[in-house]
Amino acid sequence: MRLVRPNGTHSVGIVLDNGPMSFGDWREFALKHGEILTKQFAQVPEDFNGKLILTLYCANPPQSCSMKLNGKVESFVLNKTLTELEFPIHGNKFTVENLGYADLFLVMDYQRNYGRTSLNGNAIPAELVAKLVADLEKIQH
Repeated sequence: MRLVRPNGTHSVGIVLDNGPMSFGDWREFALKHGEILTKQFAQVPEDFNGKLILTLYCANPPQSCSMKLNGKVESFVLNKTLTELEFPIHGNKFTVENLGYADLFLVMDYQRNYGRTSLNGNAIPAELVAKLVADLEKIQH
């Protein structure tokens, strides 16, 4: 996929590095307590403002969970096995840290490998299933 889409998929106001679930190789990824996952998006300005949509997997819903997103604690309830959560974001890069919840998993697409998802500073052979969504009203004005 690096040859076809080296900068990921860019649509009007949306950027992502993963493919669709039906054509990708989506798998849950256990982020252990204390590990830090970093995701960066290509060709997105550092001053980007919008929202991050992060896909999470929960082995035994419903579960109340917390994680650190860019150092800020975010708490939520996962009511389904696969859930998309929205968070405000500033910039083209973010970090995620699990605060010790065994039933909380990130989702990775192992068919994609752009080198923009890393664990504790080391690239992993997959891309995090996440997307950035711009505020189109601000873009159009």
